[in-house]
Amino acid sequence: MRITKFLVLAAMLLSITAAAQQRIALVDYMKVPEGGEGEYLEVEQKIWKAMHQEWVNQGKLESWSLWRIPFPGGTDAEYHYATVQIYTDPAQLGNVMSDMNAVFTKVHPGKNLDEFAKRTMASRDLVKSQRFWSWKSFFDPKLDAPTKYLTVVGFYIEMDKWNAYQEMETKHFHPTHQAEINAGFRAGWEGWQLDRPFGMDQPYQFVAVDHYKDWNQYIKQKPEGFYDKLMSKEEYAKRDQLFFETVRLVSLEEWRLVDITAPAPANKK
Repeated sequence: MRITKFLVLAAMLLSITAAAQQRIALVDYMKVPEGGEGEYLEVEQKIWKAMHQEWVNQGKLESWSLWRIPFPGGTDAEYHYATVQIYTDPAQLGNVMSDMNAVFTKVHPGKNLDEFAKRTMASRDLVKSQRFWSWKSFFDPKLDAPTKYLTVVGFYIEMDKWNAYQEMETKHFHPTHQAEINAGFRAGWEGWQLDRPFGMDQPYQFVAVDHYKDWNQYIKQKPEGFYDKLMSKEEYAKRDQLFFETVRLVSLEEWRLVDITAPAPANKK
């Protein structure tokens, strides 16, 4: 039994390594003190964004973005904001922010790094950090700007069902997502696998992200019978049964874009 479990774990880790050929996301979740939202946003947008923009310009980072997570909200919420750093090469992860002093001096000349660090710490609590590997993504080819609204869905999946989950998404859900993109009801979809922290004690192991270009698209209602052309009622019933047998939906969050870095210069891409 132990050998079997080890082989399953090894296979899962190999799948994560293969996913490394795609994008990697580092996500930090922030809790902001009551009445401190203005100060927090100024720290992120006036200080941190400029530093991440420099790393993007140097080709060390694909993008940095800041997201507001409005629900549940209030002082009892676990977090209120998230920052997301996207990388395209696992080698970049070994030197994340290793040149912070030099970058800070370049983009904030005459400013004091120690004072900046204290201001950052006072503006928010860093609740947790996570690293994800992208295993699949597809977007509207006409999309010409960052998406502004996301639905972020966390799934708890037993280890021996990880491959089954990805097959289920690909076979049964991706065709409907693509149809929604083609009809203008969404801008894209991404599938992410949690890499760190790793283990079945985590609340979820996979995250599915629905992308919407703006608020109008986010709330746009699909016409009656839209899905009838894609699947029969029997096929939908089979898909739903497979879903509930494979995953447990842990969380569904609404994320709203606050700010994002500009793309790197062409010679750095």
